[in-house]
Amino acid sequence: MTVKKSVFEDVPNGISRNAKKIIAIVVLFTLVMGYFASNLDMEADKSSFYPDTEKTENLDEIESSFGATEGKVQVVTVADDGNVLGTEVLNDTLDMKKGFRDNETVNSTLISSNEVPDGMITLADLILKADRAFEVEETIMEHSNETEDGIKVLQNQTDMYLKLNKSLSLGNILLNKVPFPPIHENATTSYKGMSVIVSEPERWKVVKQNRQEFNGLIKTLTDDNKTLDEKITFTEDLILKLQKDEFYGYESFVNLLKGTKNILQHSKFFPKDKREQISQVAIGMTVRFLSIPESMPEEGTEMELSSEFPSLTMNESEKRDRLEEMKDPKVKETVHDVVDYDPEPLNESVNETLSNLDVMRENINESIEALEDLNYTVGNVSIENNTSLNRSVSRFRDVIKRNKTVLKEKSRFIDDTKPKLRSAHKLGDRFQELEKGITKMLSRDFDEDDDPSDLSAKSALSVVQMNSSLGKDRRLEAQKELIEIAEDESEYSSVKVSANQVMMDQVNDSAQESLYVLLPIAFLYVIVVLVLVYRTIIESLVSLLSLIIAVVWTFGAGVLLNYQFNPLIIAVPILMTGLAIDYGIHMIMRIREEKGKGKSIDRSVVMGILSVGGAIFLVTITTAVGFSSTTLSSLEVMRNFGVLATVGVLSSFFLFVIFLPAVIQEVERWRVDKNEKEEKEETSTKKEDGEDENFITRLLSSSTVLSNRYPKLVLLVVMLITIASAYGALQVETTFEMQDFLPEESSQSQNIEYIEDNFDVNQTDVYVLMKGDITDPAFLHALNETQNNMEDDEMVVPDDGLSSPLTVIQRFGTASPLNPDNNETIVSEFDESDIDNDEIPERNITNLYDLLFDAPESRDAIENVLKRNPEGGYDPASAILQVKEDSDKMEDLDNSEVMEEELLEDSTPLREEGYTTDVTSSSLIDQETIKDLSSTQIRSLILAIIIVAIFLTLVFYYLHRSLMLGVITTFPVSLVTLWLLGLIYLVNIPLNFMTITVTALTVGLGVDYSIHVTHRFIEEREDKDRLYDAMHKTILHIGSAHLGALFTTVGALGILATSDILPLSQFGYITAIAIVFSFIASVFVLPSALTLWARYGDKKRTS
Repeated sequence: MTVKKSVFEDVPNGISRNAKKIIAIVVLFTLVMGYFASNLDMEADKSSFYPDTEKTENLDEIESSFGATEGKVQVVTVADDGNVLGTEVLNDTLDMKKGFRDNETVNSTLISSNEVPDGMITLADLILKADRAFEVEETIMEHSNETEDGIKVLQNQTDMYLKLNKSLSLGNILLNKVPFPPIHENATTSYKGMSVIVSEPERWKVVKQNRQEFNGLIKTLTDDNKTLDEKITFTEDLILKLQKDEFYGYESFVNLLKGTKNILQHSKFFPKDKREQISQVAIGMTVRFLSIPESMPEEGTEMELSSEFPSLTMNESEKRDRLEEMKDPKVKETVHDVVDYDPEPLNESVNETLSNLDVMRENINESIEALEDLNYTVGNVSIENNTSLNRSVSRFRDVIKRNKTVLKEKSRFIDDTKPKLRSAHKLGDRFQELEKGITKMLSRDFDEDDDPSDLSAKSALSVVQMNSSLGKDRRLEAQKELIEIAEDESEYSSVKVSANQVMMDQVNDSAQESLYVLLPIAFLYVIVVLVLVYRTIIESLVSLLSLIIAVVWTFGAGVLLNYQFNPLIIAVPILMTGLAIDYGIHMIMRIREEKGKGKSIDRSVVMGILSVGGAIFLVTITTAVGFSSTTLSSLEVMRNFGVLATVGVLSSFFLFVIFLPAVIQEVERWRVDKNEKEEKEETSTKKEDGEDENFITRLLSSSTVLSNRYPKLVLLVVMLITIASAYGALQVETTFEMQDFLPEESSQSQNIEYIEDNFDVNQTDVYVLMKGDITDPAFLHALNETQNNMEDDEMVVPDDGLSSPLTVIQRFGTASPLNPDNNETIVSEFDESDIDNDEIPERNITNLYDLLFDAPESRDAIENVLKRNPEGGYDPASAILQVKEDSDKMEDLDNSEVMEEELLEDSTPLREEGYTTDVTSSSLIDQETIKDLSSTQIRSLILAIIIVAIFLTLVFYYLHRSLMLGVITTFPVSLVTLWLLGLIYLVNIPLNFMTITVTALTVGLGVDYSIHVTHRFIEEREDKDRLYDAMHKTILHIGSAHLGALFTTVGALGILATSDILPLSQFGYITAIAIVFSFIASVFVLPSALTLWARYGDKKRTS
């Protein structure tokens, strides 16, 4: 033993001889580390709380490559009058949106997505779009009636062309087959009248204004009982009447009737058979022509169809005007109608209109065919040397041409209208989307079953989509500006904004503020305790100085290591405050004890370091093991915490075992040099330090009695308590909520709580990251199969929103002119690419992608799902399939694994085509985080116990040739970890980032007490013959030092428990309880174990 001690004395002697040098080196090093520590800044973001896994890397890639994946800002508008379903509050939201757009800082960060068009969606946007959608529906349903009228008009037109054709055909007989000049001349006169009338339809009013007379004429001319003279006379009378009345256009009818009358008159010169033929032809020509008005539509019933529909897209001015027109009752009525919308009447109307358009197309074809026949008839007129007839034929040809043009225009109308009507079937889907959007935006107090006039909701949720690929500093600046604008633009309401970057900024600010508030309080507490323990100012100040230097070194090391300082780091200096000061208490109390024996200050320092230094070294190693065990985690914040805490413990060891004794020695020498009487303990009138009998030492020493008389019973009771605690330990839950790090009074904490209490906003996105040749048609077909496979998945809801390159292509490629997404170039390219009409392009994929990236209306949508390479090409390229999780089922994070399995199975077609597919989402990463926390706890705890046990076993075997002492010393603190978990279960505290570390830390921290007890017991055992005396002396000496250390540690951790950051507060009082449990185990459980070990050893040696 003496050899070993002589070797160990070299270090304490070296410290004593070089005290001034050590002090100088520490001061210089502290200045350097202080410079680095001054650059400390809380700058953690949520990603630093995620594990280093493939899913995290994939999500980081998605967020940096695809703009609208994360970065949503939630803005709640709370109506001052208690109801957001009013034009004033809705105008507030439009003002707010305009304010965001007008502010360059905010506007430059906004990006459109399928879920959030224009970068922001408000309740006003949806209600106004719904009102316009009802207008579109009304227009579509009106088309049904209009097309029915159109069918009649076209049928009448065909009938008109047929009658005119028959009339002119008969006229041709008179012109071409009757070789009698007077007949030719009068037929030409009739032709002229008819051509003018047909070319100027206004002249038909003459017939309508003289309906009775013309009907009488037709009746007379077709009456076989009337003589030819009677027919001629009736015709002459009508001619005279028309000439007398002089209605507009009468001349043309006079020409028609004069020609007919004269033909009848000249027919008398022909034989009877020929006369009857000529008169019948003339009469047929006239009667058929005059019957044309029967097929003409009544005035005001002409077919006036339009292929134009009201657009669902409105600019700012249109929205304001429409909202002003709506008034509050109309707003409520619109919301009510959307919620109760039935698409069936619209679908029936659309189908009926489509059917009518098909009939109209047939009628148009028939009319064109009749016109072709008429053109043929006109072409058969012999116009040689007949200028007047030539002009009449030209008029007829012009009329035929014009009518064919009109019919072709109507045909184009049908071509334009049918696609819009087919897309009108999707208007029902739009109403369904609007219903989902509106009800999701309204707070939970909204009751859709209320009467329209009674509808109300106290608040509404707007969503702002920021580009997640932008830097966090830029988004933070924009989000702060956004909050200011939202508050300024809310005249009839107040706002509550939840913004991720602002939340993290408040987390960091709160953490930094907590550090700057709690650490000085902890220092003050420690100095008070030390003054009470030491009863001198100088020793208390030197101990505090050593602690402050240790904290400076630790933070300086963190800055040098480029660590992100996060809320967990706050616990490090507080832990150091409570734990490292123990080193000082043990060191100074031992130096005092040696001085009390009459030794010089130099020798007292050497003996203090020699005796306590070894124990402190063991404590340092075991504590460092407990802290460093958290570096097994894949979570960056946990590793950083473990490393810095270990650095803090090692720094504290150096400073309290080397620097503190050096300073104490120099201070005492300075006192001697000043001829001051050296402080000495009054050993003549006092017992040795630690032997003062008082209530506490008597209570602690009672454990000696228990360990001496009932060691086995004590251990049995302890094991029963431990078994019960183990059951609770298995039931403890692990959670991860970033907002837990926010103080309850912070604006973001209150806003998040309000949103969670009043809105259903838990639905998040899950992504399938795809890589490969995305320009191959096989990619789109495999992607289509993958999307179809998702229809029967349990954990995702494709109907609530699914985005991929294919859905974007289909959205813009099939957009009708009715749709705001319509781009004729994209639609044309899509039609050409879709060979088999299955809405999946088979060629020109690259061209389609390029058009989507180039077109302003589709650029954001395609950028959200497809990433080009830096040269703008697609080799290599990546794409995502984005789908909504089932929020109800995903409340149980265990379902994350099921969701991942489902999506991997769904994407099998893609992998079969050679594409890589990876599934990731924040919920999947949250699940991995929780799993990592749980596994970190288990691994770090087991590792800490094993390493501490092995290390202590080696040390105690080297010093005392005992293989059991290390295990026995570790045994009590191993039990404490189970006691602690059992207590956590009883008080219903979940394990989180902070509390998960307590069990491993308990091993490292709690074993310190046991090491001191074991170390002192072995010392006393060498000097005392009786086992009881050795244990009693150990408890008396260690008791007061332990209690001082316990008070400083628990007190400092108690200060941490006052933090307004919940995880830190929980960590503080749980760790404090762990320290208390460890103290109890060291003075009440360990003595019984050591007693049994010593008795076994004595018995073995005796035998």
